[in-house]
Amino acid sequence: IMFDKADRKPISVPLFQSVANVLAEEMARMNVEELARQLDCSSKIFFILFRELAFTPTFII
Repeated sequence: IMFDKADRKPISVPLFQSVANVLAEEMARMNVEELARQLDCSSKIFFILFRELAFTPTFII
C-alpha cells in the first residue's frame, strides 16, 4: 500500500525491507560499470534499463 493512496500507514514493515534498503544503499554507491558487472549484464543495457526505471513514476527504492 502506498502512503499517498491509503488513509493510514501499514501496520508492519515487510520482512525483506531491511535487506532491500542495504542493497539499495550499496548499489547507489556503484558506478554503471560496477553495477553491470554485479548484475552480469552489459553496461550499455544496464544504463538504458536504469535510465528508464529511474525516470518513471513507479520506480521505488
